[in-house]
Amino acid sequence: MKRTLISAKERRKEGGLLAGWTILFCDGVAGNQAPSQDELDLVVHAAGGKVLKHWQLPILDRQEAQRTVVITSHPLLVEQISSSEMTQVIADGTGLPQTIKWLFDCIMHQKLIGL
Repeated sequence: MKRTLISAKERRKEGGLLAGWTILFCDGVAGNQAPSQDELDLVVHAAGGKVLKHWQLPILDRQEAQRTVVITSHPLLVEQISSSEMTQVIADGTGLPQTIKWLFDCIMHQKLIGL
C-alpha cells in the first residue's frame, strides 16, 4: 500500500495515471458489476484521463486513437466488441480491449499493466 501511495504521488506530478489516455467504455459495462457511468467517468477524470463517448466516434486524431483503451465487462462479452465501429477503435487503439477489472487493478497499483 505504501508503494502504491508513493506511485500515486509521482503520477499526480505527471498529470495522473491516465494522463494522455482516452478511455471508451463498451455498452453494458456501467452498472454490470461496476459503478454507474457517471462514477466511471469520475474515476477516469480523477486519474487524469479522458472519457470518449460512443457518439464521438470515429476517432479522427491518429495520436488520440493510438492512446485509446476500450473497456469491456469482466469477463469480456463478445457482443461488446463485435460491431465494426468497436473493432476499428480496438485496431487503431491499444490493440486489445481491457476489462473493467484491469482498469481498477491499474488504478489500485498505479501502473498501466500490459500497455
